[in-house]
Amino acid sequence: MLNVPQDYVCPLTKLIFEDPVTLETGQTYERSAIIEWLNTGNKTCPVTGKTLECHIMPYTNSVLKRVIDGWKSKHSREILASASQPAGSPGEQKYKAETAVFILEQLLTVFGTEENTANAKHLLALGGLQFLIQRFAYGNMDERSRVAALLSHCIKADPGCRNHVATHIEKQGLLELLHCKGVQSRANAVFLLFELICLNRYFSFKLLRFKFSFI
Repeated sequence: MLNVPQDYVCPLTKLIFEDPVTLETGQTYERSAIIEWLNTGNKTCPVTGKTLECHIMPYTNSVLKRVIDGWKSKHSREILASASQPAGSPGEQKYKAETAVFILEQLLTVFGTEENTANAKHLLALGGLQFLIQRFAYGNMDERSRVAALLSHCIKADPGCRNHVATHIEKQGLLELLHCKGVQSRANAVFLLFELICLNRYFSFKLLRFKFSFI
């Protein structure tokens, strides 16, 4: 994977910041991660071990967020290339794949429409579509949900990939996502299904019949 500056990575999630918040100790964490840390009864800073006097969550560190967004935009080509082709031992590959999905989610959603679309097209050009289809098949439910949203973005960016996704996506996984408890996961599955059934009327009928045969 691309060598990410350490200051851009949350010490709790080990992922690039999306919503960084800086505590009174000067340490920065991903907002959702530090909230979870505090909600489990911890009253200290995870890195320094110092007791936190203020338990009100600070505002987003907008300066750091802008710097990271600029870095991601500048290095999007390298990030997309490395994220599309994770390698290493099985354990390392799994970690890199999960990290890749997180990075791709940011690159395809956090910028303006034109840049998001350009990144999606570049991902497709790098062969990233097959990577996403594999992660949909082998990832956990949360990862499948994220990948479903990414596949929808890819189809919107280049409708020509719709047939490949419809042919190779793991149908049982899509069905399970449609019936899971998470509202956002179900929504991502529905949006992807909508993109897929736009393929043609015949495919729409077959896919819908497949779906309702399990209900």
